[in-house]
Amino acid sequence: MFPVKNPTRNVSGKVRFDRDRVTIEIEHHHGIYEIDVERMVNSANTLDWIFQIARKNWATPEILHDLVHVIDDACRECFGNTAQGVFCPSGVDKKVKWPVASPEALNPGMDV
Repeated sequence: MFPVKNPTRNVSGKVRFDRDRVTIEIEHHHGIYEIDVERMVNSANTLDWIFQIARKNWATPEILHDLVHVIDDACRECFGNTAQGVFCPSGVDKKVKWPVASPEALNPGMDV
């Protein structure tokens, strides 16, 4: 289980945002499911990821709760705004460009 920063927002302790790799990682009984956050470029893509995870047999209500909050936390960390403020303020769809993952995080142990 991942360390829980805020237990009221991350109840399962199985979902976290990796800022260096710009990914969301979900721990489940088969390993780690990784979402490339850079592919969440608008509200439709983000909603698609949420529903894609919801269809997984290991996706519990707690994991889905945590996923929504981790997406929100990632937006706050990278953009200084909530997920709603980043993707669809006042119901208007916005395009998002996430920060690029660090080469060191993508290639651990290699000289980059």
